[in-house]
Amino acid sequence: MWLLFAELKASPPLSLWEAVIAMAHLFQRRNPTPLRYYVYISDGKLEMLFDQIDPGILKRISAEITVDLKVASIKLQEAESAGPSRNAKLRIVEQFIDKYHRVDDIEDIERDTAGRESNQNADFEYVRGRIPMQWGLMDSMVVFRGRVGSTTLVLGGSPHHLLGEKPPEISRLMSLAPAMVRAFLELETALKTSPPGLVEQSSQMDAGARALDFAAEAPFDGPTEHVEFLAVPMIWGGLTDRDGENYQAILGTPLYVARAR
Repeated sequence: MWLLFAELKASPPLSLWEAVIAMAHLFQRRNPTPLRYYVYISDGKLEMLFDQIDPGILKRISAEITVDLKVASIKLQEAESAGPSRNAKLRIVEQFIDKYHRVDDIEDIERDTAGRESNQNADFEYVRGRIPMQWGLMDSMVVFRGRVGSTTLVLGGSPHHLLGEKPPEISRLMSLAPAMVRAFLELETALKTSPPGLVEQSSQMDAGARALDFAAEAPFDGPTEHVEFLAVPMIWGGLTDRDGENYQAILGTPLYVARAR
């Protein structure tokens, strides 16, 4: 701490606000933010959420987490190199969500609903967690699926947002529930199958419940990795698996997915 004050003392006179920012930057240099190995970042969600944040709050948050607001404000499609702007936007948006929105951890959701049929009346805004998830391509989507206790979480998005991969020529937008429901139902129809033991049940479901049912049970190829994520839940409810056991399922779309540290 004394070294921080010594560096500030050696600098030219600063206003109070400049001193606060300088102090934050000095502290950040000695306590760097841990690196993340991102697998998926949704640029569309990032831009949409960032553009809604009040300029005053943007300035305050960027100072708190020592992010260059000028870099964060560059449109990703206009940036010469989108990486720095994408990372800066994500840090600001995630900090804003943590401060001003309800964020449920997937393990807390499971613990809160243990012994109950489902969490159908819950008021989810965002869900985050660090769990093993199988992930891979399912037709025109990238799907991440994991389970905690009796809760299955399925996250779907566009392969276009996978980092380090060449975007497919045809990439559907999966940020809205109707698009994702339609994609899962089209895939179910194309495969001409429902998960074993659920054919009669599926025929009585509405479109959202059928998509949730298919997403939670359908087999697909892909590795299982321990990941961390922040996502928007869209559809959730109680289901019955092929063995007749009740469980809860949540279908959402991720803001980001990274390999867990």
